[in-house]
Amino acid sequence: MQMSHHTPAALADVYARLRAHPDVVVRTETARHVGMLFSTSTLSAAERRTALAILERLVQDVEQEVREALALHVARCDLLPPDLARKIAEDVDAVALPFLRVSPALSDADLVAIIAAGSISKRV
Repeated sequence: MQMSHHTPAALADVYARLRAHPDVVVRTETARHVGMLFSTSTLSAAERRTALAILERLVQDVEQEVREALALHVARCDLLPPDLARKIAEDVDAVALPFLRVSPALSDADLVAIIAAGSISKRV
């Protein structure tokens, strides 16, 4: 199921869409859609809270494809909360490494902690 538009108004239906069509394709498209919206400055405070709740759910998704889509579409977002950024950065390398290379959301202390706890490949 393709997201119709990349507009803030579309956020109102995302939870219902995820419940009605919980397959990996819908979850991956939702991660892309909401990640792109969250990375813009066009969301109201209420829309940003809704988007963040969706992203916090998807960052824990069992399917790596969903988490990769999320990480890719929020990687350059400087509005990303540090706790969500750390969850992405601590994921498997395929999810974390592209994010770590470009994300402005992690502090130097976060990066040092990730390096200390993570795999050798995360020392980018």
